[in-house]
Amino acid sequence: MCATTAMNTPLSPERTVVLFGAPRTSGSTGTLCDLFLSTCGGDVTVIDCFARGVAPCDDCGGCKKETRCVKRDMDDLYDAIEQATRLVFVTPVYNRSFPAPMKALVDRLQCYWSRRFVHGIKPPVATPKTAVLLTVCGSERDDGLCVQNQLEPTLTILHVTETKALHVKGSDGEVDWDTVAEQLNRL
Repeated sequence: MCATTAMNTPLSPERTVVLFGAPRTSGSTGTLCDLFLSTCGGDVTVIDCFARGVAPCDDCGGCKKETRCVKRDMDDLYDAIEQATRLVFVTPVYNRSFPAPMKALVDRLQCYWSRRFVHGIKPPVATPKTAVLLTVCGSERDDGLCVQNQLEPTLTILHVTETKALHVKGSDGEVDWDTVAEQLNRL
């Protein structure tokens, strides 16, 4: 449900953009997303990375000449991200990383790095944000910290001032979703 529904309502003080990185909305990552959305207030836009099909960054150099990516397929996403007060990344962990469609989207945020370090725009995104990272790992050994570490530099250039994370482990087995819901509420 969460990854296929985007609510576009009038502006409110809290604008949340959820980047959903799982191939299925009915799996553990979809369940985690739904639990988070049930606690979420304000305006919410959900971007399904698999459905969106963002082209990967190919280091064309366009963002060194312009302050935005020269490819136009993400213009609406850039607008949503820039206006957001909260960014939420909901993703399974694949080989200690994001799935490829979410990684492509994160890599395309390179234009904000260029804004900061090539064009000298400080901060590269005007609206300060909080970020939430929600990961789901099939095994009990992985905990999502690998994804959190990969995401950290990107969050810095997106003007994120605070990051919270919840890593659900062992989703290949049974997950106690009531406990996860309690953890989300404490987040």
